[in-house]
Amino acid sequence: MNEALSHFPERTLSVEEVKKVCNGMKLQSDSSVETIRLTDEENNLIAIGIGKENFVQPKIVFV
Repeated sequence: MNEALSHFPERTLSVEEVKKVCNGMKLQSDSSVETIRLTDEENNLIAIGIGKENFVQPKIVFV
């Protein structure tokens, strides 16, 4: 799945950020990217996020 979405920018998440995303919590972000792949440190796809203002909200969570 990660390869199929490789045209989207990627953000590698820390262990703590993975926990937040899995619970639907938004993350702080300084990027203005609309759609972003959220991966863990082992390059596993965790979620697809939507960027809004100064945060990324997980939209589709895969784990």
